[in-house]
Amino acid sequence: QILTHSSGPKTSGSRSSTCCSRRLSGKHVQLAAATACTWAVTSTPTVGFKAFSFQQAMQRGTIASSCFRGAVTDAFESEGRKERQQPLLSSRFTGLNLAGSGAVAALVLRRQRRIQCQAQSNVDAVFDTIPVVPESDEEKGVVEREIYEGITKVSDLDDTNLPSGQAGDDDKVYFWKMGKDRRTIDVIFPVEDHITRADIVFRLGEEAVDMRRGPTLEMGYRYKNEKGRWKENLILDGQVLNAINRADTYWTLEDMAGVKVVQLTLTRPTMIRKQHDPVMQRSYEEERIEPQTWDAVFVAERVQPQITDYAFFDISLGGEPAGRIEFGLYGNVLPKTVQNFMGLVTGKYTDDEGNEAEAVYSYKGTTFKSVLPDFLLCAGNPGLDLAKIQLNHEELVAYKNMFLGLADPAPSSGQNPDEEKMGRIKPWWSLRWGADLGVPDPERDPVEEGTKEGDAISVEAQNKVVTQILNTLVDKGEGAELIFFRPEWERGCDMTGRTFAAENFSIPHSRRGLLSMDKDESSDQQGSVFFITLREFPEMDKRWSVFGEVLRGMDVVEKIEAGYEGNQAQVKIADCGIAPKVDVVA
Repeated sequence: QILTHSSGPKTSGSRSSTCCSRRLSGKHVQLAAATACTWAVTSTPTVGFKAFSFQQAMQRGTIASSCFRGAVTDAFESEGRKERQQPLLSSRFTGLNLAGSGAVAALVLRRQRRIQCQAQSNVDAVFDTIPVVPESDEEKGVVEREIYEGITKVSDLDDTNLPSGQAGDDDKVYFWKMGKDRRTIDVIFPVEDHITRADIVFRLGEEAVDMRRGPTLEMGYRYKNEKGRWKENLILDGQVLNAINRADTYWTLEDMAGVKVVQLTLTRPTMIRKQHDPVMQRSYEEERIEPQTWDAVFVAERVQPQITDYAFFDISLGGEPAGRIEFGLYGNVLPKTVQNFMGLVTGKYTDDEGNEAEAVYSYKGTTFKSVLPDFLLCAGNPGLDLAKIQLNHEELVAYKNMFLGLADPAPSSGQNPDEEKMGRIKPWWSLRWGADLGVPDPERDPVEEGTKEGDAISVEAQNKVVTQILNTLVDKGEGAELIFFRPEWERGCDMTGRTFAAENFSIPHSRRGLLSMDKDESSDQQGSVFFITLREFPEMDKRWSVFGEVLRGMDVVEKIEAGYEGNQAQVKIADCGIAPKVDVVA
């Protein structure tokens, strides 16, 4: 509180306050705080120091809050009474660990400008790291910190194509880019040479109702007009696109290549937790950055792709008409994806030679694949991932041997010679319930209630039931018809009966009601399966392709979301086709 409420040089937008019933200069306020911090944490001058989170230390009791407050008050009053006569280093450093004292003082003085420019005071955010006496042998070691964005290590992410951009308004010039560590967003705008720190205007508004969004931000500089009246020129003005850590948001006035600029740093929300590996006998910290999509600084500046094509789905729920969903598609950004979707909607497409051809598959008459509230609606599966295949006796014996692990690989090649005898069956296909395998009885067999044809087979059922059935079918010597799950077709097929690579990932999953293609991440192939987002999805950005949006019929989407989780087979695309151009989004 002393550091952030110091009455040193003021910055527009900051709040002044007093401490110990007197105003003190910024230098001595910080010097007193540095002295107090050192006094509070230094108990054994000979012990080494390491960096740690001050907030965590206060919470776990490493530093007693009462002791710290007393030390601050004592040191503050001592510095304040004789601020003009006191030397740069307080006499209270005498007799303490000089390395620790010097480290604290250097850290505080180095961050002086940042602290003065903070939008909101917060004692937990003032000290990123300060010296602490290790309490055990384990703590004397260096605690490694691994940084994640969501579930992905930041070190594993591509740092050559970080989000960046600039203002769309030529009269409000600014540039922004995400830091390499992905913790911060740096925004820079030039100002005239006569602008001083006192002229900078910086205001952060209240937190947004939507917790994913940031507060309103106003930043620029003030100037005098021809009549001598103060006016404000706001370069940054709007609601910040994503949530930020207000306490760690700050600005500085810098000189870059001879140009005076203001640099604003927006810090993303993070969470830190300590982990211990008992096998490796080491501790480490995980810092997790909340996944966010940064395609602009402000909500209003997000680029809206141009809609080129329109399509509709007439939906029936439980056999009863439920309404129409109309889509707008971004053909200029993803032309191949949009062409494929329209071909699957109409059942026709134009081939490379300009001839009209029939699509091998159409969305008309198909049911939804999954309904996950507050997540997504998935549809477009033609059922090619489940296939009934008739095996002759030789193929069945070869498959049974592979299924039961009885196949004897050839020593020279390392391959299973029975694979050639399995016909169309691939080794990675998995057997499913149904056909000659039958559907199990839950009262007799180790399966869940409601198991039906096409469902996966558990390991327990495989050992106790399926093995016996396969042996019986082989003994009959007549072959068998079996159902297989083919993962390569799980994402469906395109209008030609094949799959194709994802086009691009330039459009973020920024809101509810967007159309995106599902794909196999291992092969980057997609076909006909798509999903409708039911919320913003930063985790999906740069991984799946957004190619359209719901223009009308969100009420139908909401009906499906609210009442058909687990009953997606009741959600049917009764009809589909080309929709008229939509001018008003409803």
